[in-house]
Amino acid sequence: MDFKNEIVLNGQFGPNGLALNQDVESSVRRGLELSGELHLNNSWSLSTSAAWSHNTIVDKGEEFEPILSPDWIVNQKITYQADSFELGLGLRLQSKSYLDFANTTRLGAYAVANLFLAYSWKNMKLRVYLNNLTDKQYFGNGLVDYDGTAKYFIAAPLNAGATIRLIF
Repeated sequence: MDFKNEIVLNGQFGPNGLALNQDVESSVRRGLELSGELHLNNSWSLSTSAAWSHNTIVDKGEEFEPILSPDWIVNQKITYQADSFELGLGLRLQSKSYLDFANTTRLGAYAVANLFLAYSWKNMKLRVYLNNLTDKQYFGNGLVDYDGTAKYFIAAPLNAGATIRLIF
């Protein structure tokens, strides 16, 4: 996509807490998304979804990357299924992204592993999951405040949960 006079987030927030936008001369967003699933046999499967993008903004004669636009986002999962049980391990990778037009403040790249166990019975599916298995501290989002201070949102540490799905 090739835009002229696009209105984009500029990475700043006003004193009222709302995200600020700015009109830029031009921006280019190019990318490729792939997803697929491979069934190795009746029990094992691998799945992936990956997105690569190359994004640039040109404004006032300067070229820089847009905010919150990582080059890579990859989600992979390996699943084992036997009868009513399902066990899966997922991995999410995300490359760095910037929080400001100057491309000086950024969110770091991260990788997070998650695990789930599911059991199906009649019209019910119970799923128990553990997220962020390594208890890694990483930042899932961030902003540059109105006074120029970088602020980061810490993603959840190791956590567990469960869901029950009724199928009718």
